Amino acid sequence: MSDSIGSVGSDRFIDSKLFKVLGGYEGLCAITIAMIFVAFIIIIFIVRIIQYPHLRQQVIGGSSTQSIHTRILKAVVFFLFIAGLVALTIYNIYKMIHDPPKLLPATFEPNTLSPSMLFCPSTETELQFISAYYYDNFDGFDALELFRNNNNVYTLNNGFKIIKGNNGQCHFFDGTLSMKPKDATGGYYNIQFQSNSSSNIVIFIGDTDDKMDWTLLIPEGNVYNEVGIEILNDGGILQYTESRRQVLDGSYTYRSFQTSIIKDTFDIYKVDEQIISIGVIAPKRVIKEVEVPSFKLADLFSSIGGYLSMWVVVGFLFGGSKANPFGFVTRFIFIKQDRAKLLKELEKMNADRNAKINTLEKEVDSATETNNLNDKDILKNLLAKYYVNMEFYEHAVKSLDV
Repeated sequence: MSDSIGSVGSDRFIDSKLFKVLGGYEGLCAITIAMIFVAFIIIIFIVRIIQYPHLRQQVIGGSSTQSIHTRILKAVVFFLFIAGLVALTIYNIYKMIHDPPKLLPATFEPNTLSPSMLFCPSTETELQFISAYYYDNFDGFDALELFRNNNNVYTLNNGFKIIKGNNGQCHFFDGTLSMKPKDATGGYYNIQFQSNSSSNIVIFIGDTDDKMDWTLLIPEGNVYNEVGIEILNDGGILQYTESRRQVLDGSYTYRSFQTSIIKDTFDIYKVDEQIISIGVIAPKRVIKEVEVPSFKLADLFSSIGGYLSMWVVVGFLFGGSKANPFGFVTRFIFIKQDRAKLLKELEKMNADRNAKINTLEKEVDSATETNNLNDKDILKNLLAKYYVNMEFYEHAVKSLDV
């Protein structure tokens, strides 16, 4: 794992916001399959409509058993429903594209990264860097054994350089150049300077990236890159806490620091009056927040699916076609109009029945047998008109086109 979390944003599609919003590879696979399926259905529909005239007639529309009042109201409700579906889809797509990401619940992760630190004198006094060491835990630190061989101590001298800015000449420790073990969590940093006079030292703890300006009076970077600030009198011990925020495409993680003083002097470890020792205790774990899309493709499907479930309202109002042709509107609103239409259709059916009876009387001698056929004929017509879709059956028995 690199000592620097921050990096330049990736140009790869898999790191983009769109890839995250669509649900990754699973979402792209689902979209591809759905598009192929829809295209297949549309092609078959167009081919069959061109191929068979009776299908064109069904698509254009046949006779309705509802009054003109009910049909107009049904058309109005249908178009309002479609308009709502289109508006909902557009709104959800807009949210997918433009909504800011939300955060997953914060989690703890091991702190294997070093912070960057800036040490500035509060007066014109110059600081001379002596040494910097990292210990894997605070208990392993011993100032008196500082220059002896220790298994748990690592030198950090190569990570220091001079920075001149609004705070004068400061010593900067670049956390990305830390020589501590990659898998070491937390730990303790001990930095020593030499000064010819007593001086307060201003310490800034933050992150090293291209957005951070360490030359400012109070260094700052991105809105999520907060810098911890403390002032120590001739050295001391401080500790910091850190929180991290990973951006949506995973290309960058912002680090925010807060500091507090544990001991404002280092007298118990001081071995020379001109030596200023500063200790920094690092946490073993840090809080991490990860950005995720506020609205994904799955949310879009869920939202549209919930909206389509409202189609039961249309069935309630106008009936379910031939499965239930008499809905709320027919029973409680346009009662007289739909009743008149129904009676008209029944009279038409009765006229057709009488015509068939006359034909059957010429061919059948038994009156009982004729009546039985009439009853079956009435039932068949009633079912075909209101309850059973007979178009395909009637076409199939009359033609071999399909």
